[in-house]
Amino acid sequence: MKQNGKTINSYFIFIILLLLVIFGLNLLNNRTDEYTKAEFIADLDAGNVSEVVVQPNGEAPTGYLEIQMKNGVSHKLYATDITELETLVREYGFDPVVNDIERENWFLTYMLPMLVVLAVGIFLFMMMTAVGSYQIITRYFFNRPSTVSEELLTYSFTWMSLLASAYVFGKRDHMRMGFMADKLTGNFRKYLEIIIDLLSFSFAAVVMVYGGCSITKLTMIQTTASLRVPMGYIYVIVPVSGILIMMFAAMNAVEMFHHEFKEAGEVRV
Repeated sequence: MKQNGKTINSYFIFIILLLLVIFGLNLLNNRTDEYTKAEFIADLDAGNVSEVVVQPNGEAPTGYLEIQMKNGVSHKLYATDITELETLVREYGFDPVVNDIERENWFLTYMLPMLVVLAVGIFLFMMMTAVGSYQIITRYFFNRPSTVSEELLTYSFTWMSLLASAYVFGKRDHMRMGFMADKLTGNFRKYLEIIIDLLSFSFAAVVMVYGGCSITKLTMIQTTASLRVPMGYIYVIVPVSGILIMMFAAMNAVEMFHHEFKEAGEVRV
């Protein structure tokens, strides 16, 4: 036990040191090569700009400008409000090319699984409300408490909690301490977010999917006290939620890989 405690403490110390190193490197990173709005306005005043392309992002109203200079040099100018920059460009007499927002079929690959999980969670919550009301009526009005409803409530709450956990993983809305990570920008922040998603993926794969399948197999010979169903049917929600978390973690990692961390702050999908 002492050896396991030392291993866990060493693991957390390593994680803290890794975060400190990433944070320090980000502070030391020289970002003077970034093209700024002030430099863009100065080039517009000097007549150095030949062409401007406006690229909105899916996270409205963010986006960036692809700026082609007369000397052949190109720049990218990222903005939190792309419409403001587009208006500025038009004021200088340019007719910029405005690209469409690049959208993937997120409904089938991302939103549909999220909606299915949410719908199942809502159904379980409604069922718990109905079963709970039935239990209250039978207990206090007829003095005949229902043991089946009590057991059903317990297992339904377990299923709903694990599905809700998977849903929140997909939304990246779990409680977090981002006082250090949210100050990072650029590639360091991108790599950190990807590492976090990969750790979540690994945890779900080892603990929830592998461990959940093992405990499900072991409990198939046991039955519940009132419902008389195999306990494996109850525990099957553990690997199912693990698979969902793995899927959402992989999707979030891909999303973070394509995300431009130009500003500090919390990132959600």
